[in-house]
Amino acid sequence: MMRKRHLLALLLLSAVQMVYAAPVKQSTAAQTAKSFFAAKGKVLKTTNAAYAPQRRLKSATKEVAPYYVFNAGNNNGFVIVSGDDRIQPILGYVDSGSFDLNKIPDNMRDFLKTYSEQVAELDAENKTIGGTSSQNAIQSRRAVEPLVKCNWNQDAPYYNACPKGTKGQTVTGCVATAMAQVMYYYQWPNNITKEIPAYKIKGETGHYSGTVAKVDAGTAIDWANLKLEKYTSGSTTAQKEAISKLMAYIGSSVQMVYDYAEYGGSGAMPSDIAPAFNDYFNYSASFLDRSKVTAQEFEDAMYNEVAHNRPVIFNGSQADGGGGHCFVLDGYNGNGLFHINWGWGGIANGYFAIPILNPDESGIGAGSGSGGYAVYQSAIIGINKGVQAENRSTRIVSEFVRINGAAITTRLFHYSDKTQDVDCAIGVREENTTNTPALNTEIEKFSITPGYYSRPTQFILKNLTPNKKYKAYILLRQPGTTAWSWDESNFVDVSVDAQGIITTAYNKVYNDSKSLEVVRLEPFIENIVNGFAKAQVTIKNKSQKEYNGTIGVATAKSYIPGYGLTYKIYKARPILLQAGEELSFDLDYAFTTAGPQKLYLVTGNNKLLKQQEVNVDAEVESSTVETKFSFKDDVRAIVGDNVVGSVKITAKDAPITSGLLLALVKGGYIYKSFPTSVKLETDGVKEIPFNFQDVAPGAYNIALLRYDATNKGLGFCGKADYISVRSTVVSYKKDGKKEFALYTNNMTFDADVVAVDLTKVSPTSIKPGANPNTLYYVGNKNITGLENANKVLVNRYSPSLPVAEKIVLDDNYSFACPIAFVAKDVKYSRQFTNSYAKGKGWETIALPFNVQKVSINGEAIDWYKTKDETGKNFWLMSYDGQENDDVCFRYAPEFLANTPYVMGVPEKMKNVNIDFTATNVQFEVRDLSATQGANYTYFGSYRERTVQDAYTINATGDKFEKLGTAVKPFRGYFAGKGTAATLNLKAIGYDVAGIDNIAEDGTFAAPQAVFDLQGRKVATIKNASELNNLPKGIYVVKGKKMVVK
Repeated sequence: MMRKRHLLALLLLSAVQMVYAAPVKQSTAAQTAKSFFAAKGKVLKTTNAAYAPQRRLKSATKEVAPYYVFNAGNNNGFVIVSGDDRIQPILGYVDSGSFDLNKIPDNMRDFLKTYSEQVAELDAENKTIGGTSSQNAIQSRRAVEPLVKCNWNQDAPYYNACPKGTKGQTVTGCVATAMAQVMYYYQWPNNITKEIPAYKIKGETGHYSGTVAKVDAGTAIDWANLKLEKYTSGSTTAQKEAISKLMAYIGSSVQMVYDYAEYGGSGAMPSDIAPAFNDYFNYSASFLDRSKVTAQEFEDAMYNEVAHNRPVIFNGSQADGGGGHCFVLDGYNGNGLFHINWGWGGIANGYFAIPILNPDESGIGAGSGSGGYAVYQSAIIGINKGVQAENRSTRIVSEFVRINGAAITTRLFHYSDKTQDVDCAIGVREENTTNTPALNTEIEKFSITPGYYSRPTQFILKNLTPNKKYKAYILLRQPGTTAWSWDESNFVDVSVDAQGIITTAYNKVYNDSKSLEVVRLEPFIENIVNGFAKAQVTIKNKSQKEYNGTIGVATAKSYIPGYGLTYKIYKARPILLQAGEELSFDLDYAFTTAGPQKLYLVTGNNKLLKQQEVNVDAEVESSTVETKFSFKDDVRAIVGDNVVGSVKITAKDAPITSGLLLALVKGGYIYKSFPTSVKLETDGVKEIPFNFQDVAPGAYNIALLRYDATNKGLGFCGKADYISVRSTVVSYKKDGKKEFALYTNNMTFDADVVAVDLTKVSPTSIKPGANPNTLYYVGNKNITGLENANKVLVNRYSPSLPVAEKIVLDDNYSFACPIAFVAKDVKYSRQFTNSYAKGKGWETIALPFNVQKVSINGEAIDWYKTKDETGKNFWLMSYDGQENDDVCFRYAPEFLANTPYVMGVPEKMKNVNIDFTATNVQFEVRDLSATQGANYTYFGSYRERTVQDAYTINATGDKFEKLGTAVKPFRGYFAGKGTAATLNLKAIGYDVAGIDNIAEDGTFAAPQAVFDLQGRKVATIKNASELNNLPKGIYVVKGKKMVVK
């Protein structure tokens, strides 16, 4: 987890809809999920959502869901579908596992909760999203496969070298796990570059306390034993020692506050990550504060990092103070979603929208970013091995306190266990320049006590040139040194008029609680002791400045010596309000005591906004409850993986008001469950439907459970029933459907089957089907009949991916990968029926693996990678953007997996068999790839599919036209929000650098951020010519490299 400073608003790692809103029905969302799964070779078995949180419409009595979660079945992932038709329909997805609200990690639960809150915020905006979106920030965004291939965790054996205390083993901490996974990607360094000093941890009673020993400079990192995707108890002693020592070294480098898992685990500060990379591991790294840049700039920075093959370490905290998390952002799906590696051993890894549901793309959207981690967000960017940035990050946190003309007041803070001496001053540089800020004020010396702010100190700007604009930064350095450090995103805007008068303005939003007016605080769900309730809140910003902060509801208050009156916040959420803007949303709460109570609305920094009395009813329990279970088709031996039915509850002889848990129980343990509640008078009846998805084979009890106050635990409510799930063969069809069947000796598979999972049965022989591309997942390597088929061996007792010795793909048949695996050898063969000449004869191609070699009859051939090359054999171009009705393609430097291209061959290679091969490649769970553009996205499909309004390439190979809905396997097509009848294929051979957003005079449609190659924002420009004001070098604008000579 991430450490949090209590009551000082420092990050620690450890809805009401408007009347014009447009809710999406569950049936419509189910169709969206069905289409999404179908595109990935999966099937939606039921239209019932696995989870759909409720919110109430204003001026209406019914409730709708801000989002829906649908499982793919057979443990093949889940998708999050928007409950509002004004925003993108797919909010995120996970390629493996299944969604179970009672089993997902707490952080993932809050991630989804924030989606719900942000939909409510969008409702209150009363806007319809359309036209402009964040994808316009760049001309095209190609897919970037997940860079980090390991799935490490915080428990054994990762924590073996972490400190042990009176209560046993402490855990690694999410910061250490995230940093370790990035270091695994680089396999660097070989040795610790500088001594990591010892430090002391003074934990509260029961928590860990102790001294963490120093780590000597030169200490070796055993990369030879740091190669595994996962580490388990079955790993070798050397492997377990290597991974645990790496985790311990990293923990020491960030002064990890170690603790036991029962107390939330170990924590460290996000601001310590970049300095640790710089000081001890010889990496460049910079700290980017989410609140200092716009949502569009933040997303551009994230894409810029992964597009340049640099993983990002992302930090965030929950608005209600429930903790934070540090994880890795390391990929992009080509269509608006970023890949997240949560550091939970692979659990819930998937693609998510960051930022999400932001109604104003030019502002800092409330709650935008990584869902449940929507406050105190930051990212560690520019991570690269063996290099050091001029501006090295520091562990000192600096902030502006007051500004008044030429007077700037600052204060400092730090988190280590020792007093820190530091020099501080103000530096300035002219607007839209990138040089080191020039020292402008006197230098003040500080000695900062750990956990306390320094004294507020005023600096006076001087000697600035009239009629100029500057940015002023807080400069920090160690005493006795000359190199200054500063936070590139934290500055004050400075203007000097013709008379030399200086004015200053904050480059951040306003967060004074006095600017807020509480329009409404109203509970609207019946209040029961220990019951789940919601409060309806409406807040207005009555000031003339933007407000960015946190609002929460509290159910109790207390006085803490040294801090004063504090409120026990039950739930909170981040908000962003423009001047005069009003926002409505819901907040959860619960009371533990019956009778009159008070509900408090407070800010994140403990300021009371409003309070209201609430009457809480006592819980009423009936000792005689009758339950009767019924199942779909009255079948208890289920062929499939869904348990569907209902339970009828009757309150016999006495009323009941209670929360309940409907659960599948296996071996005395709860396997799957979901909460529900009943409030019935005597002899009252309620029927509750259920649909448990992705249920593994086996025998189960199904029962209603409720809290037993006498025995202080869960007890049965009524009688339990039983069901069993049969072991089956699972067939994946090319249309996305999935079929279950009991194994027989004479099973057959038709050409529509793209994959078969045989791991849950024990066949000795299987006859291959009619599709030569079909994948056969088997648990028995000695199975016969599949010698010449695409056989994938699954070892259920190994953490490693399944392995295929050889995969051969036929261009004429569909392919899909429902379970990720590694292929030792792969070959795809194709004959091109067109020949390229004078802009015609292009064909589309998309492959699910990185092509390492292209050959004809075993002889290697190569493609042109620049205009100036000679002696090559064919042309390969990647989508680079759009200009009016032209879709522009440029020379492709690589032939990447899951990236659609156009390819041209000369006449002599027409109708010749061409082989595309690779060795030791990983196949991801997907059958669709994409490169995202402003109005049109270029998709690549590995299976035959039907796409409404698809633009496919014409017979002459120079245009994409609406020729029908059929798309052949391993081909590309365009789709999007544009309305052109025809898209002209324009092979420009070079980067377009934002053609569609630059007018003829070189002016952008909106100001654009300029980044250096370390991912730091260095300027904002309105015209391309303004780049000439920057020093010579290479910059990134709108995702494109630009050279200033």
